[in-house]
Amino acid sequence: MEDQLLENGGKSPFSAYRVLSVAFNSGLLGVASGAVLLRRFKAPLGILDLTMLGAATHKLAMLITQERVTLPLRAPFTKQSDHGRAGGHHSEPKGHGMHRALGELLTCPHCMAPWISLGLVAGYVVAPLPTRAVSTVFAAVTLADALLHASRWLEAGQLREKHELTQLEEAQRREEERRAVQVS
Repeated sequence: MEDQLLENGGKSPFSAYRVLSVAFNSGLLGVASGAVLLRRFKAPLGILDLTMLGAATHKLAMLITQERVTLPLRAPFTKQSDHGRAGGHHSEPKGHGMHRALGELLTCPHCMAPWISLGLVAGYVVAPLPTRAVSTVFAAVTLADALLHASRWLEAGQLREKHELTQLEEAQRREEERRAVQVS
């Protein structure tokens, strides 16, 4: 079960997955040990901190895995195409072994999120104030994105209603013209 074939004929890099799993779990153990040694997190994170970490993790995962501005970060591990996403850009993993595994990590927001979260929590343990500042920036951007999407959704609904009203008025006008022709 070392390396299995993928749908596209390539091989899945199971050995590299193992290395990445060991690295992640070592980081997790390091953060937990650091929290104990530095006597941080005597109580669970508050809902505000947890929400901020979640929002920052989400935004950073999307930024790293999907935005054009981070193409140089992904480029060594991915191939780019101009189709696939609404924004006109799409990255796919390339290569074999660790190279491919890193490409998969850098193109999957769900895969990247635990790594980002681990980094942010490590920051909370080692340097809480700057980490809170960074988390606040990306949480605010996430909120701004949500408000922008909500605004666009509302505008689209208003345009749809206006279009439907215009069609209804046009149908009523045609019906009135038809009746006027029948009466005369």
